[in-house]
This record gives sequence, structure tokens and C-alpha cells, in this order.
Amino acid sequence: MGGLQGAAVRVTPERDRADEWAVVLAATGIPHRLRRRPDGWALIVAPLDARAALDALDGYDREKQDESADTVADVVPPVGGATALGAAVALLLIGFFAVTGPRAEHSAWFARGSAATERIVAGEPTRPICSATRRRASFWWVR
Repeated sequence: MGGLQGAAVRVTPERDRADEWAVVLAATGIPHRLRRRPDGWALIVAPLDARAALDALDGYDREKQDESADTVADVVPPVGGATALGAAVALLLIGFFAVTGPRAEHSAWFARGSAATERIVAGEPTRPICSATRRRASFWWVR
């Protein structure tokens, strides 16, 4: 390919861009070479392959533009009110903490929850399952 004579189908100042074009032509089986010129990197192909090379490169550009448009369309806009909702939840949690206090102070809230836990640890491992089942069963009877 080093002695390939022909015409420059594209020229770019960026080597990476020229390499992309070369990969496109290699994938389509069009003989080519890259050549450094004063105006940038030239992609050289044989005159008989010039039309096919331009078609392949144009197709690549269209595909690349479609992909970039899809990427822009995939960007999700921020949800309005998300910050306010987050602040409300944070204040609600702080309010619960103010009512219950820390676990180390042995408040009534933790004492009631711990009592059920102690019964489970003490030998009633099915207690939470039975409790949840009874609640669901009573819910179905109400319907």
C-alpha cells in the first residue's frame, strides 16, 4: 500500500480523525494510505476506488451523527421538585429522631421494638413471618 497512487478523498489536521477514516476504509476492503501533507493528514485511495471510499466515509459520518443524536436524546432532564422532596424527607427523618431520640437513651420507642426482637432471638424465629401473614390474610378478608 505504500506505493499506492491516487487522489486524496479527505484531509484533516487531526491524526486521530484520519485513523478513524482509515479504519472505515479497511473495514470495507478499500486499499488506502495515510500521508502527511502541509495541510494535514490525507487519506489516499486509487482513482477507481474514490467514489466507493467517499460513499463509505459519508455513511460512517451519518452513522456517527445518528449515534451522537441518540446520546443527546438519552440525557434525562432533572426532575422538578426533587430537591424539595429530598429536603422534606430529611426534615421528616430529623423529626423522627427528635421524637425517638438515640437508641442509647433507651426510649420507649426502642424498648417496644427491642421487645419483639428479644422474643425472636429467644426462640420464636417464625414470629415476624406469622405476623406478616396474619396481616395479609386479614387484609384479604376485608376485601
